[in-house]
Amino acid sequence: MPNLRGPRQKNRKLLACVVTSRLLYAAPIWSKSMLVKGWKKLAVVHRQSQLRSLCCYSTVSYEAAAVISGIPPIRLLAKERMDVYNGKNKVEARNELVKNWQREWTECSNGNGKWTLRFIPHIYVWLC
Repeated sequence: MPNLRGPRQKNRKLLACVVTSRLLYAAPIWSKSMLVKGWKKLAVVHRQSQLRSLCCYSTVSYEAAAVISGIPPIRLLAKERMDVYNGKNKVEARNELVKNWQREWTECSNGNGKWTLRFIPHIYVWLC
């Protein structure tokens, strides 16, 4: 999808959700045995869908793209699906996801997304 004059934001968000659903197919089964290399490959694809849903360029970091788009990182989504599969309530699993995402966002060790952190310090407020 082009960044300019392409589908509207609503359609882009829908396509990003479809990509995320396809990436997380059977996640409760494979997420425990996934290696770091596999998570990185998934994150690359997931980041591309986030960037396309935002109409932004490739210079935006994965962390910042996740926060701005409102689509959590793929690792946290896979953990949420595994928790729901194991019997946890969906609302509790989502609250735990947002809590873990906020912790990762504020403690971002590699320095990516620091400018975005200044504007969006609280993920929960941004999502609502």
